[in-house]
Amino acid sequence: MFAAALLVASAASASAQTRAQADFSAASNTNATWTSASDASSLGSFKWNAGYYNQIRNIGLPNGDISDYKTVGVEFSFNDGDRFRVLFYSGSSNFAVYINADGAYRDGGFTDKVASTSATGNGYLVEIPIYETIYNPDKTDWSDYILKCTEVCLSGLNDNGEVVIYDMYMETYGPGDVKPNITGEEEEQKPAKPDGYDADLTQDMFPNGAYNLEKKIGNGDVIYGQKNKDAFVDLSAYSSLTVVGTPGLKIVFNLNHNVDVKENLSDYENDDANDYVWVDATLDSDGMYTLDLTQWDAQNLNNIRLPWDNNNKGYVWYLLLKNSGSAPVIVVPDRPDGYDSDLTQDMYQSWTDYNAGAESEGTLDCELNLETSIGNGAMVYGQSSAHYLQYADLSNYSEIAVVADKGMIIRLMFNRTEPELDDAGGIKDPNGGAYIEKALTVGDDNIVTVDLTADEFASYAHLNAIKIPWSGSATGKVYYILLKEKTATGIKAIESTESTNDIFDLQGRRVSNAAKGVYIVNGKKVVF
Repeated sequence: MFAAALLVASAASASAQTRAQADFSAASNTNATWTSASDASSLGSFKWNAGYYNQIRNIGLPNGDISDYKTVGVEFSFNDGDRFRVLFYSGSSNFAVYINADGAYRDGGFTDKVASTSATGNGYLVEIPIYETIYNPDKTDWSDYILKCTEVCLSGLNDNGEVVIYDMYMETYGPGDVKPNITGEEEEQKPAKPDGYDADLTQDMFPNGAYNLEKKIGNGDVIYGQKNKDAFVDLSAYSSLTVVGTPGLKIVFNLNHNVDVKENLSDYENDDANDYVWVDATLDSDGMYTLDLTQWDAQNLNNIRLPWDNNNKGYVWYLLLKNSGSAPVIVVPDRPDGYDSDLTQDMYQSWTDYNAGAESEGTLDCELNLETSIGNGAMVYGQSSAHYLQYADLSNYSEIAVVADKGMIIRLMFNRTEPELDDAGGIKDPNGGAYIEKALTVGDDNIVTVDLTADEFASYAHLNAIKIPWSGSATGKVYYILLKEKTATGIKAIESTESTNDIFDLQGRRVSNAAKGVYIVNGKKVVF
């Protein structure tokens, strides 16, 4: 972006008119270029490419207040294109003024205005009256663009163009001018929560999603959820979703997005029109809009956001749900019988190796998210890296069970090996190589299990992580992670006339104080 140098001419008196001069001395953003003039004939050339994010920031206002300025002046001529914009920034949103090639201009509502326009030897000089252009008593929040303006920018449009800039400045009110009384917006008060709803759409229903309630938001901001197509909250238990916020606020719902090849907000475009649901809405005079969820076969909400619509900003206070029938009964599963212990955080340790001969180097920080609503990509147990030297050693157990809500997919990752090398001899993944994965869907019985006595765990069973996949899993809770110890079935102690009483674990390590489990004594398996 352009560095903002604010050059103000000296004044003969306090009431003398002064000027803030634009300085285009630094680099522009990636979609626009500024070429400084090689002589004094102009400031330089502003050239932009297709795309709205192609602006240069050239007049900075450290005090965030342009109420002392009467006009913005731009002297220009076109090399290409027929229109550009002057933007007044307040926070993340802006007020746009469009200047045409013939010197005419209009505000962001495309209302034609009569500017002080004069032809020059270079092209046109347009002087935009700030107060008359921006201030609107019917939209009190527009005063933000005057009282809280942080910078004034030049911007292109969603096509190519190039303008030569000969001068750009802001001029204060001078002697004899009557400065208007510009009042700030009144702080919007949070309304009482409406009655008649069964539940709130809460943040924990969409882990890692945005939740911008009770704060001022502007163009493009996400109110709830994520831009990623694979992330959603399942609202199939509900018949409607009501948004309560600033009257007149424009919002967008994106639902049921199933495009495979695109990953973010840019894929909500016409070429994907049959692959997602896009609903444009405007909050009514009471600040409410209700979305009927029963009109679609699926109710997977990806996000609620504000459109990129000039001057659209406000608050969202509540997101409210109505049940599709009677309120869903959430039953916490009972702890199943037949298990000896729980998988605990202190079992997750750092090890010297990934195989059966490893020695522990101590416990590690470990996530354990039980009885917490989690969804796509969330960690249940372990660390997100699933490092090959970080795991819980489950070699002395015959089964691990995860008790969770129906429809969740549980990824259990075991026995990760050392990092693999690519064809060039480089490391593919420093966290490790191949691992045994069990991706299991929780059914009506609320439980999934892994048999740790299977052939693939014959040497050892090291649990690197338990995760939720990034797509396809229902949001829900994990309640228990349980372990069943190996039994002595078919194994009994064998007497020997030559007993050394030495005890070894199944990895061949000498044990001085044996806990419950299977060990090697005098070359034979013995159960303690």
